[in-house]
Parts: sequence; structure tokens; C-alpha cells
Amino acid sequence: MKKKYFAIPILLLLCALIIFTPPVMFAKGLPIFGKKSVRSENNFDHLGDGSDFTSRKVYYTTDFDYFYFINLRFWENLEIEQLQYYIPTDEPKVKKINPFIYSVEQNLKYSYINSFGVSRGSDFWYFDYYARDDKL
Repeated sequence: MKKKYFAIPILLLLCALIIFTPPVMFAKGLPIFGKKSVRSENNFDHLGDGSDFTSRKVYYTTDFDYFYFINLRFWENLEIEQLQYYIPTDEPKVKKINPFIYSVEQNLKYSYINSFGVSRGSDFWYFDYYARDDKL
């Protein structure tokens, strides 16, 4: 009898986690959480006053080939676009591996900033991956 009562809160917690969890980006095994925002025409708008890249968390960019996005709300598709800051590049290949996981080709290996705009339904997030020149 106690097992049934123990399982109900766990199932409710699991359902809430699946419903309310935003997408998460993984790069080189590290989770990167996006910043929920409104889609903007200017890609720098989401940075606000925090556009000083030297104060942000820094990662290595050259030693992996893909970014991965985890989407626990598998019934809604992710729309992933790479944001262009300086030099226009070809859009990276976005591949839906399964309903939960998307991979995005790492096509700016020697760039200081790799940013993505991710939308799911009516929600939108910015994901940023930074590197300094001494980390390249």
C-alpha cells in the first residue's frame, strides 16, 4: 500500500519536469541553459548590458563537432537557427536524432561566439557558447 502512495508523487514530479523543462544545449558534455526571451531582429539584444564577453563562462570550441539540444517536450518540435553576429556563414546541419535529441553541426570552430535561437511552440530561447582566443 505504501509503494502506491510513494509512486504517485514521483510520477507527478516527473510529469511536471517533462512539461516545464526548457530545452538544454550540450557542448562537449557540458549543459548550457538558454535565456528565455522574445525573438528580436537584432541578435545582440538578448545580451543586454552583459555584452562583455570576457566576464562570461568560457569554453573550448575546437575539439568537438556537434552541439546537442535536449527537448523533453517531445510532442513539440524545436526550431533551431544559428545567429549571425559578424560574418555570414552557411547554416549548420540540424538533425533530429529522435524526438528528444537534436544535433547541430559545429560550423564556426574558430569563432569566439556560437549562438543559437531556439523556438518551441510560442516560446523562444537564446543559447550562447563563448571562447576567448587563449582557449581556441
